[in-house]
Amino acid sequence: MAQTLWCRGLGMSPEWEPDPAVEAVIAYMREEYSAWGWADPLLELTWYDHPEPRPFPSGKQLSQLLVLRHRDRGFYFEFNDYIGRVSGGWLVAIDPAGDRSEWVSNMSHGEEAFFLAACFLPQTASERVVADFMVGGNLSPETEWVSFGPLCPRRDYPSE
Repeated sequence: MAQTLWCRGLGMSPEWEPDPAVEAVIAYMREEYSAWGWADPLLELTWYDHPEPRPFPSGKQLSQLLVLRHRDRGFYFEFNDYIGRVSGGWLVAIDPAGDRSEWVSNMSHGEEAFFLAACFLPQTASERVVADFMVGGNLSPETEWVSFGPLCPRRDYPSE
């Protein structure tokens, strides 16, 4: 089976792009916040397994990395391994030394959402997380990953 990495969100484009270069994605991450769009500062990377090359994302999803950008705090990551190599369902990257009591607002899918401050990583660590994922769809050892469910780091309201 062929595996293809598909990317959506480069240059604020809603179109899927197959096998983007790591350098192109890292360069996009270094762009000004305004280059990410005000309503959806999101980059989606998804690995697919399919029988032959396709001009669009299809086949079995293997793993996915969602990247949200905050104007001042860096990048937020959610990861899912659809084929069971990693347990815990959806995982979120977290700074082990980060503040788990502070919540910050950020746009997500065109709406204001609230994120745990400890889940935003700085530029250098974020670039490593993305590069590691793009190499084979795996979690980066650059940061700690925890299960999304119990932590609930992205909400429609500021805190409990």
